[in-house]
Amino acid sequence: MESCVKFLETKLKLRVNRKKSKTGKATETKFMGFSVWQWKEKTGIRVHEKPLKRFKERLIEITGRNRSGSMEQILAEINKLINGWMAFLVLSNGMRKCESGLND
Repeated sequence: MESCVKFLETKLKLRVNRKKSKTGKATETKFMGFSVWQWKEKTGIRVHEKPLKRFKERLIEITGRNRSGSMEQILAEINKLINGWMAFLVLSNGMRKCESGLND
């Protein structure tokens, strides 16, 4: 970790937040909501469990039985949530396509 911080701060002139930064295996860490998976010779990127759990909780909150509001209002919120997630997932799917071409 110290050698990485030294390189980033001296050579690249970047500030490193030591509380948020860590080093480790790529398959065991999360970066911007994604994690790396590896199975046999294949490697890919997927959404990490924590953001996926928050998405499901938010969807349950929007569609809850005790939720007030018109059907149009609730559907508009669902559409907004899903459209945001689709934009987020394009990164994951796009990276998988790029990597699958490299590994074949």
